Amino acid sequence: MKWPQNSIVVHWQKAFIISASVILILTGTAKVVSTFGKAEVLNLADPIFGIPFRNLMLLTGLVELITALFCIFNANQKLNEYCIIWIVVNFVLYRVGLKCVGWHRPCSCLGNITGAIGLSPQRADLIMTWVLAYLVAGIAAILINKQLNINSR
Repeated sequence: MKWPQNSIVVHWQKAFIISASVILILTGTAKVVSTFGKAEVLNLADPIFGIPFRNLMLLTGLVELITALFCIFNANQKLNEYCIIWIVVNFVLYRVGLKCVGWHRPCSCLGNITGAIGLSPQRADLIMTWVLAYLVAGIAAILINKQLNINSR
């Protein structure tokens, strides 16, 4: 079944892109702010890329902010969807990579800012796992809808 352009699905997809952008602004800002901290973990080498977490978090935070701002100010819905898909796939691959190399510490997805707001690294990791699950579910729904529209032609 092909959905009409003004359907609830299209509105949901736009709302998802906005919510994903807000998430990216929050997590990107947390990462960038955290890079100015003095936490020892920032000086450790990331097990995937081999660069200090400080540098990786700064780069990742800036990419998240740029992606979010692009999606908020860009009118091309399809391009926005692909940007969110791209960044979420990268997050998933990074987490899978951490598992593959035997990394058993909580993901420092929000940097050391979690301590400032009273969240343990384990709780922050759990929250970010659920946020990632939400993002994956959203892009899966978008991709399934696209496939249904292609098959209904």
